[in-house]
Amino acid sequence: MITNKDVLRGDRAALVAALEQAGAKFRGNNCLCPFHDDHRASGSVYQGKQDGVWRFKCLACDVGGDVFDMRALANGTTAAAELRAAGGGPAHAQRAEGEKNALSFASLQGVRQWLTEKVGKIVSEHTYTTEAGDVVQVIFRCEGKDGKTYRPVHLTDRGYVLAAPPKPWVLYNLPKLKESETVVVVEGEKCADALTRFGFTATTSPAGAKNAKHADWTPLAGKAVVLWPDSDAQGRAYMAQVEQILEGLQPAPRVWILDSASLDLGDGEDIADFVQQLAVLNKTDAEITGAIAAALKKAKLRTIAGEISQRVADITAGRYACIGWPWESVKRLTRALLPGTVTLLVGNPGASKSFMALQ
Repeated sequence: MITNKDVLRGDRAALVAALEQAGAKFRGNNCLCPFHDDHRASGSVYQGKQDGVWRFKCLACDVGGDVFDMRALANGTTAAAELRAAGGGPAHAQRAEGEKNALSFASLQGVRQWLTEKVGKIVSEHTYTTEAGDVVQVIFRCEGKDGKTYRPVHLTDRGYVLAAPPKPWVLYNLPKLKESETVVVVEGEKCADALTRFGFTATTSPAGAKNAKHADWTPLAGKAVVLWPDSDAQGRAYMAQVEQILEGLQPAPRVWILDSASLDLGDGEDIADFVQQLAVLNKTDAEITGAIAAALKKAKLRTIAGEISQRVADITAGRYACIGWPWESVKRLTRALLPGTVTLLVGNPGASKSFMALQ
């Protein structure tokens, strides 16, 4: 007899939906694995030739399984609980109201115990609160046989639910943002903690570099904001998304952005690595604080006037120069490239438009 469970296991769309719920981004059958900090498409879905079941496999962190395994990882449950839910059986006894298939616990200690037993060693936990200090969510980082995973927990009237809270999500260190005129935005709680330790107000959005749009950034309205990206493409993309969001706030914050390349950081390194390198050199806390302050002073103001000033400086330094228009007849017969005009290069493919522009 074919059951609903069998249909779901043979449904590629159901497997993809479960993975996307966990944060996967697909291109064809390949995707960024949502269960570890993936910078390339390490995961993929495939259909078994013998049983027709669609499964997921990550070559980097070795996570794998069918739709029920992925639903369990995404929802913080077990595969058995997901099978019961699909089969119409009784729901989990601790399932919170309004939180489909999510476990709930009476205390954070209960959460810690379950994660330690079922997921792996808890490496860190970071608490997000309201401005008044009330807990909104706690994000646990665990390391186990399936690699590194992040598990959010939020508080409801039924207890601590093993799932992300409703959107929009609050920013990290929210109580400190209100009283600070200058805030540094970084990628990840570890980086924010590294700055906070040395007296700087820092924040980040939860759930990784791809989810800035799901956070409430209004607490930064009208402030001086320095964007400190990780030294990689993902870090720069995250800060570009944050900058775009900040531009829409009222009153608009003044935004500076730091070029991490100016700090001699390697690919993928961040503020936490910057601090660690100074610590390895036996720098004192005062010296590290000074080094961070010096680094922040290298940030460039993101304004039209600032960009013009930089262009003038580049011209003065000889990094830009005027070149002659090489086609005299075109110059005589048109107003091409004159101030206040728009010049279009039009022609069929192969007509040498690109060659002309390069010349």
